[in-house]
Amino acid sequence: RCVDIFGEKSYEGEKLCVWSNIATRTTEDWIVKKVGNYYQFLSRNGGWAINDPTDGEVTATTNTGTQLNLAKVDTTSQSQLWDIVPQSNGYFNIINVHTQHTMNLSGGTNADGTALISYKSDSSNSSSQNRQWKFVAGDSINGNIADSVQVDTTKNDTIIRRLSNLPHIYIYTKNGL
Repeated sequence: RCVDIFGEKSYEGEKLCVWSNIATRTTEDWIVKKVGNYYQFLSRNGGWAINDPTDGEVTATTNTGTQLNLAKVDTTSQSQLWDIVPQSNGYFNIINVHTQHTMNLSGGTNADGTALISYKSDSSNSSSQNRQWKFVAGDSINGNIADSVQVDTTKNDTIIRRLSNLPHIYIYTKNGL
């Protein structure tokens, strides 16, 4: 299942869910952009970021969580900034900077349409499978550019663009040149 826009339309407040991976759905495509020490998840549909609407609240509901939604891109809004914390086997916890709540599947199910929520983070539930995420490389966009998302918290550039789907080799040097 992939993170998806619930109503398949990008507008302020549209809720997020998971959906079966369908290659033609642009609502499943996200760019991971580094902002300072954190990350923003930007919709390929343009101008929208994954937002934790609990911004401004002291705490969120911890029994059911608060459903994540879209908001206009704002790099100063902590509700749109996320920490990416490595777990085992290439999976990550994605934790909101403002609330310190983790991106999580509602109810722990992974059926199509399951809501994405912000849920209280603590060490006792960090290994829960419904809050662990993997980043997958994208396919070609409009036939000539593929957005291959690669998360490496030691590097500033988390987006690698390529001109074709031919095999590629990426070389990272010690000084980043």
